Formats: sequence, structure tokens, C-alpha cells
Amino acid sequence: MADLADIRADIYEDDRFATAADAWIAYIGQSVRERSLIRYETLLRRYVYPVYGDVSVGDIPDDELGRFAVRLADGEFSDTPLSARTVSFIVTTVRRVREYWLGGATGLKFSVSWGYDLSIPDIYILTASEKKRLTDAPLNGATTAETAVLLCMECGIKVGELCAMAVKDALYPAKNAVHIHGSMQRVQNRRASSEESRTRIEISEYPKGSPLNRILPVPEWLCESIAEKKDASLGDFLLSDGTERVLEPRTMQNRLKKTGDACGIPNLTFNVLRDTYALSRIRDGADIRSLSMELGHSCIAVTERRYGRYYEKLDADLKSKIPSDKDSKAVSGADK
Repeated sequence: MADLADIRADIYEDDRFATAADAWIAYIGQSVRERSLIRYETLLRRYVYPVYGDVSVGDIPDDELGRFAVRLADGEFSDTPLSARTVSFIVTTVRRVREYWLGGATGLKFSVSWGYDLSIPDIYILTASEKKRLTDAPLNGATTAETAVLLCMECGIKVGELCAMAVKDALYPAKNAVHIHGSMQRVQNRRASSEESRTRIEISEYPKGSPLNRILPVPEWLCESIAEKKDASLGDFLLSDGTERVLEPRTMQNRLKKTGDACGIPNLTFNVLRDTYALSRIRDGADIRSLSMELGHSCIAVTERRYGRYYEKLDADLKSKIPSDKDSKAVSGADK
């Protein structure tokens, strides 16, 4: 029986990594979402092809790939160093291409011992005084950005989910709850012609029964602010700024930065708001399964990787790491 690698070599004229990767993209194209394909293609063409595009797919030794990962992490191929998560994703993609092309004959057993720390970085959360500034500011006529801040900080909702939230889903099915069943993001148009826009706004619906499709309770004091936005909305979306214009995640990120600057909280992001929510829930005794559902994680493993270390410290030591009236700081689960 012929070796799978030999069969592929007969089908394709060369065994360059770029050829193998393009074949792998075509192979998975029917089973993954378009935005996932776009991410694979973008990262491969930006970071991998310039280095390994013309190299035989079987001639990328493990130690060389390890050095490549360090170069990625050091920012050699970009304006700024890549995050550990992005480096890991790129390396995993290279491994999947190899395994697809070689049929598992040469599995790339890759570990984090290649010299770059893939551990989750310290989590930055808001202090009680910063939360109070963000909470008090919008109560007298909440702007769109401020409403988004409160929903993320008090309910843990993702920015894409906030942008996709329809008017009908706010304060429904109960008067103190919101229904999350989709997310909005701007994605690239694959193979767009010169006349077509290179990007588009896409709203993906979460399937019924998915952990992402969920109903979240809203604090009573926040319901009035949401009701005002709901009554003022002219379009289909809650965060429509009183018009029919769609506000996408990138716009909300920019508005959040302005809100943070106005409240004296530089570098405010939606991740900071979600982390603040998550650690507050852990401090209050929420179990990890409930927290995973509330945050809309695809599985508990995602929640455990980011927040599991704090469950090991459910005591006064953890509470001391969630500052109350001091300056904001990073919170490390490894600190004593």
C-alpha cells in the first residue's frame, strides 16, 4: 500500500509548505466557519509563508520551529511582539498542516519547552473606586458607550454580543434579563474583487442548546438605563445610537477608550471589564460551570485556563487581590 505522503506527492507537483497549507485550507473549508478560514489564511500568508513557504513540508525540524516561535514572540515579523496565544495558534496551524500532508507519519510533538512562556498573563481588573466612576457617570442620560460598559461590567457580555443584541432581546424574556444568541464582527471577504469591499459586518447566530446561547440576569438598577436605550432605539439593535446605523465592535472599542479617559481610567478595554466581572463572581462563590456559562465560553476548559488558578485561592488571599479602593493593578494567581 502506497504511503499517503507519496500519494500526495503524485497529486501535487511539489511538496512545498505553501502547497500543503493551501491544500489543507481547501480540505477543511467545508467544515469550519469562513472567519476561521480567513484567520488561518491571514496568519499563514503573513507569518509562515515568508519563512517556510518554499521549504519542503517534511523538512521543518522541531528545533527550527521552536526558534521560529521565539522569533514570532519577539516581534521579528510584526511591529509589536505577538501574544503567546497568537504564537501558539500559528505553531499549532503549522503542525496541523504537517499532519494533514504527511498523514500522521511524522507527528510534530511540540511542547512549550521551546523557551517562550505560554502561561496566562496577570489579569488586570478595576478597583471599586473605578467601578463607581463608570457606574455613576451614565445614570443621568446614558450614552451608548456607557450602556455597553455597564452591561459588560455587570453581566460579562462580550463586545461582539453587545453589538449584535437586538432591541427585542433586551429585558426579555424577563424584565430583568437579556437574551444573548449572536455575535457581530467585521470579517474579510475572501477572494473579493476590486469593486467589492474587502471587509463586511457579519452576525453569527448561536445554535439553540449551545453554551453561547444564554439568558443573563441584569441588576435591577441597570434595567432602567437599558429601558431608556430600548425606547430610544430607531433600528433593530439596542446599541444603535438612536439611529439605524450599526455600531460594530471596533467602533465600540474606540468609544470605550474615550469613556475610560473621561473617567480617568486609561487603557480601559472590554477584556478588563469581563475580567473584573469574572473575579467578582469567583469572590462571591460562583462555581466554574456557572461562570463559564455566564461568560459565554465554548467549554469549561477555556474558563479553567484563564480563571482556574483563582478557584484554588478562594479565601481571604484571593479577596485581597481584588482591590477595593486602591489603584488598579494586575492580579496574579501565583502571588502569595
